[in-house]
Amino acid sequence: MSTATDALPASVRGNSANSIGWLLVALFAFCNLAPALTDGMPPFLSLLGSFTLVAFGIVHGASRYGLNRMLIAVAIVFVLGMIIENISVVTGFPFGFFQHTDIFGPKLIAIPYLIGFLYFTLTYTGWAIANLLLGDADADGKPTSILALPLVGAFIPAAMDATFDPIGATLNHGWIFKGGGGFYGVPLENFLGIMFVNYVCYQIFMLYLARKPAAVRSGQSIGWQLQPVAVLGVFAITPLILMATKPDVTATDDGGAIWRSSHMYE
Repeated sequence: MSTATDALPASVRGNSANSIGWLLVALFAFCNLAPALTDGMPPFLSLLGSFTLVAFGIVHGASRYGLNRMLIAVAIVFVLGMIIENISVVTGFPFGFFQHTDIFGPKLIAIPYLIGFLYFTLTYTGWAIANLLLGDADADGKPTSILALPLVGAFIPAAMDATFDPIGATLNHGWIFKGGGGFYGVPLENFLGIMFVNYVCYQIFMLYLARKPAAVRSGQSIGWQLQPVAVLGVFAITPLILMATKPDVTATDDGGAIWRSSHMYE
């Protein structure tokens, strides 16, 4: 019986998929690092980088789980992210009270559509890194892995978010947390909320894989395994480059606290 993985076109399997993955990682790195290194770069690079990372997650994940499952995952994470973000705007749960400005374009109620896609970029990278750290826990068949992978994975998107959330919220005012927060204008509950949402996504997928072990296609190359690590490296190094290249300015959060950008990057 053919599976979604078997149905994946040959052009995006094996070495071809590996090459496409590295190309997307390189494009994502350029879109993130070029504005940090050079002034006057076109603003659409940030948008291009975001959708490049969505494409990377689909291509990278399709090699292991099948293209159909990855497209379904994008849709589920998008819908879940948009719903939970809108709930948090009204209730403060789980990210705290906040609002998006108009920087990210058209919105569904109070949340820009782009934010829904950004959820998948963090969620998939966190999953892939956690699976690497735990030694292919998605396919080892151990009962402990069903809990371990979601628990470990939940920390990684929150760590990635910590590299850019203060910059986006406090320095660039792309979104604003009501009353500010202790991490350069971002409240702790925002990161706890990110951990909670990703844990739920990971736990659901792990329970699915436990019932459908054939959904996992093993045997990917070391290069394939390193690609999410490279993505994580881009998130890590970007603030360091900003610290070295951008002037030190001050920014005020919604609670009236004044923060220095050099400290934020650091």
